Amino acid sequence: MVNILGTDVDVVESYKYLGVHLNNNLDWTHNTDTLVKKGNSRLFLLRRLRSFGVQGPLLRTFYDSVVGSAILYGIVCWSSSITDRDRKRMDRLVRRASSVLGCPLDSVEVVGNGRMMAKLSSMLNNTSHPRQDTLTALGSSFSERLLHPRCVKERERGEGGGQVEDRERGEGGGQVDDRMERRGERRGEERRGEERRGEERRPFPSGVTEACQVIMFLDPGSL
Repeated sequence: MVNILGTDVDVVESYKYLGVHLNNNLDWTHNTDTLVKKGNSRLFLLRRLRSFGVQGPLLRTFYDSVVGSAILYGIVCWSSSITDRDRKRMDRLVRRASSVLGCPLDSVEVVGNGRMMAKLSSMLNNTSHPRQDTLTALGSSFSERLLHPRCVKERERGEGGGQVEDRERGEGGGQVDDRMERRGERRGEERRGEERRGEERRPFPSGVTEACQVIMFLDPGSL
């Protein structure tokens, strides 16, 4: 059990939030297991409908509303970060549904990228969206692409943390500040140079995918 802001919180291996399963390994294995199990049970209903002579647009409508909605739930969060093994399991499920329908279906990756693009476009075009400023800040000044969001890690203070800070505030404090300032300027110049050369930019769908994952977790109501 951990205490967060005065509230005791139980430590669990997995937690279901808005229909998406999150585990303590920060991967999507548990979520994929749930989707595959649910998808298999819905595929049984799809086969039964076909055995009764239901075909064509009516069968496809049943797939989109009952089967596909279960298999692809929350795809904007997990489509780009699941393991290859889990992706193959999901694609295998989609192919089985395709054989029942008698028509081709898009893979999980294609559907995920398409929905993320649509979601990001709506968020960028909606000036009242609470995460629009976050997305706008990720825009490159040299192209229309979105940059991969940077994560800043804070180092935990050890037993001698206070002593180190005291020494930095001492005689060499000014020198430390100057070095840190020059280092920050160099990093800024390096980043701008990388943006110009396109080294940090990924193809638009991939960059959008990871940026959208961050935003979906910050704004789970968007699911």
